[in-house]
Amino acid sequence: MRRIAAITLATLVLGGCMSRPEMERRLRQDLLDLRSGIERYKADKGQGPDALDDLVRSGYLKQIPEDPCTGKTDWVVTTCEHYKAIPDPENPERGLCDVHSACRKENKNGAPYKDW
Repeated sequence: MRRIAAITLATLVLGGCMSRPEMERRLRQDLLDLRSGIERYKADKGQGPDALDDLVRSGYLKQIPEDPCTGKTDWVVTTCEHYKAIPDPENPERGLCDVHSACRKENKNGAPYKDW
């Protein structure tokens, strides 16, 4: 009986943990979904969303996913203005253009997840 209880407890405790390959697969998919939502928003509205929540309010995403590495919706966003070679203060390009993980870990090859 103790053995069954120990196995059950271990399953419950370890069942919530995600393997590295699973975390990386989810991170790739979440980034793809977020970036796709941003691109569709830009194509429809002529500019990027002001915040990721705009993607949900406008129906481009059902919800903002949790970053599978951090367990939070703490995505790091980059504005469209960031990508201009010469920013134009009189005609700034509004909105968000990209999103990255806030994860401080690296994959097994040493590449930071935040750079994906």
